[in-house]
Formats: sequence, C-alpha cells, structure tokens
Amino acid sequence: MDKAIPKEIESLLEYRADKDGTRKVKRVVPLHPCEACGKPIDEKRTVNIYITLESTVNHSHKKFKCTTCGVYMDPVTGEFTAEYADVADHFRKQKRKKR
Repeated sequence: MDKAIPKEIESLLEYRADKDGTRKVKRVVPLHPCEACGKPIDEKRTVNIYITLESTVNHSHKKFKCTTCGVYMDPVTGEFTAEYADVADHFRKQKRKKR
C-alpha cells in the first residue's frame, strides 16, 4: 500500500519490529476509556461484585468495583466514582434507617 495512514488512525496503533526491521502492527489501542479514570480499557471492562448477605449485616447489598481503576460504583448515581469508604458509609446509613 502506497498511501499513508491518517494521523488520527495511526495514533491508535502500537507497532512491533520484526527481525528484518519492518514495523508490524502489534495491536490497536481501544477507543473507549474507563468511565471513572479515563484509562483505555484493553478488552472488556471487568467489574468485581461483592455480595453481603442479610445474615451478616441485617440487610443484603452488592458492591461493584472496576478492576481497571479500582473505583466502586456509587449506589445512588450508578456511576463508577466512589471510594470504598463512601460505599460502606452509604450502606451503614441504610442499616441505621432500617432499625
């Protein structure tokens, strides 16, 4: 191919060098960054789900944590912007209201 690759596309490519010195495309950098931290997500966004049963804390709930950036999902807004302390505090307050 004699045509040059457009700059906006070439900025998304990662190259590796072959033994003979030619550049080969290693991978394409993902276009979609993580919602919370902005880091590019390599393949799929992975979320760990922590389930606390009712017998342990008088109410059951789930905590969702993004493995890309380590941020938890805010139980009120549903966005990945909260730290663990904020999520735990939310469920602690909910437990007090239930009593």
